[in-house]
Amino acid sequence: MSELQLDTLLEATLFGAGRSMSVTELCDSLGYDEDEMLDCLYSLRSTLKRRRGGALQIAEVGDRWAIEVKPDIAEHLPKEAKTELPKKLLKAASLIAYHQPMSQSRLVELLGQKAYDYVRELA
Repeated sequence: MSELQLDTLLEATLFGAGRSMSVTELCDSLGYDEDEMLDCLYSLRSTLKRRRGGALQIAEVGDRWAIEVKPDIAEHLPKEAKTELPKKLLKAASLIAYHQPMSQSRLVELLGQKAYDYVRELA
């Protein structure tokens, strides 16, 4: 079997993970250095953006990266294909998004000790 290109491995890894991943996690998983990984992430994001009729995009949120359905496509998906954030995580996610960047200790001040569990589930 021929060696797969980094962009192919990266796209498959982000898709298969089903969650956002840091550059460090991606480097550790795929065995590449940070500069190569960042170059590939930006390149893949650009490629997916230009892909005609493509439904997916690469999103960078803080220091994490994820593959997701483009918003204009997501609104047309059937209910069964949409993943909803559980209500217990919605407040934590909203606070993090609004105050980004936000330290975990600040989130704990606002939500209490359960914030640690929420962050782990959101990651």
